[in-house]
Amino acid sequence: MTVTTPPPQGPPLRGAYLLGGRYHLLERLSGRGATWRARDELLHRDVAITEILLPPPGPERRPLLQAVRAAAAVRHPGIITVHDVIDTGDRLWVVRELVDGRTLSDVLRTEGPQPDHRVAEIGLHVLDAVAAAWAQGVRHGSLGTDHVLLARDGRILVTGFGFPPPGPDTDELRALAVTLYTALEGRPPGGRAPVAVGGTPLVDQQTTSTPSGPLASLLSQLLDDASSACRPDPQSIRQALEHVASSRPRRERRRPVVAAVAVAVALTAVAVLLVLLREPEKSPVAGASLDSRSTVTTTAPPLPTAFPAIPDLCKVITDEQAEELLLKPAPEPTGENGCRWETKDWKAPKNLRYRLWVQAQRFTAKSGDTAEERAEAGLQRLRARDRDRSTTGIGIPLIHHVSPRDLPGFGESAYTFETTNGVSYNTGIVFRVANLVVSVQYERSIPTDPDHLGRAGARKAARFVLEGLRRG
Repeated sequence: MTVTTPPPQGPPLRGAYLLGGRYHLLERLSGRGATWRARDELLHRDVAITEILLPPPGPERRPLLQAVRAAAAVRHPGIITVHDVIDTGDRLWVVRELVDGRTLSDVLRTEGPQPDHRVAEIGLHVLDAVAAAWAQGVRHGSLGTDHVLLARDGRILVTGFGFPPPGPDTDELRALAVTLYTALEGRPPGGRAPVAVGGTPLVDQQTTSTPSGPLASLLSQLLDDASSACRPDPQSIRQALEHVASSRPRRERRRPVVAAVAVAVALTAVAVLLVLLREPEKSPVAGASLDSRSTVTTTAPPLPTAFPAIPDLCKVITDEQAEELLLKPAPEPTGENGCRWETKDWKAPKNLRYRLWVQAQRFTAKSGDTAEERAEAGLQRLRARDRDRSTTGIGIPLIHHVSPRDLPGFGESAYTFETTNGVSYNTGIVFRVANLVVSVQYERSIPTDPDHLGRAGARKAARFVLEGLRRG
């Protein structure tokens, strides 16, 4: 990188004038402010040149010049390379690599919110780039979707370092979270106007800042201004993003962007095939998403009308389903009537560690009562026990966040409750199918469940158990 200073001539003009004696400005790049596509007549290549107006000589100019020079010296595969800086007296011209691609903002305007695994992949590249800059004493200052470039060759790049120079209170981890939230939800946190195509909203008009999906907990912590001192560090952020990025589905799921346009072509057979092959989303997402998600209705086998024995509970959840619940697909029996799944990654941040217990009790007819009647009575006894319990089995006090309450849609009768012992948060679901009472306990390794991921995961796990009971 060189710095050249031609004679002061004011703003360069297109045509015969060559900026710095070698750069021929061709056209402004759409949507990038004062950035031009130019031709380097010396090396015969196209470049991007950004115009930066300088304040009058004095204390305001010096920090800007220092930030530009420092940013230009940073070298990293995820940061757009600066080739040259030209000083024309009243402005700087920063010559950079011209990348064939679109900004993340442009992608969101045309494609809408991105899938969880894609957002995590983008986050990893951006985090690596800004961390490399930090290591060289450079901060971005204005990180956002306009400064993330998705190249056609597959690279994910960050641009705009030092323009403008970062303020003393710049919180770049929060800026990263805002960028990823916007990519995931199609709007900034709390934003009332989502990114749109031709005025058509890409997502519902809403003001909530609570994200959804497997990135929800991480983004919620990064966006929480009240607990900024307790935010995850870059290594924890990287681990969480790697986990979500690695769960990319085999068949990329498509999010609804705008209302689909009906095409009057007789392709019914193809449409049916696509529906049958569509795979479910792979994440224990927030409760609203789990409970209201549209699904394809298929004819599922009926639940058994009687259980002659307790099924092998370690087989009611498939390995793929365990992965969706962030669990290790290697369950361990807990006695004759139960099974346990441990967290998939003990190195993950605590808010992303989960454990699952499934237990069952079978009832038979006795003393004139049917097996189903005795099972229902057994469920009600468990409900009373869970309502009145004040300590764990080893005497640790329990706090009831949700007392036992009915939970329709799970078996023939069911209830749910939520407790914490100050270390972990447990969501329980107990349901009855015929003469079998099943208890599902989904534990999160933090004392609260602010984003309800534990609740959503427990309900998803209970549905998986019901599916397993149907399979037999």
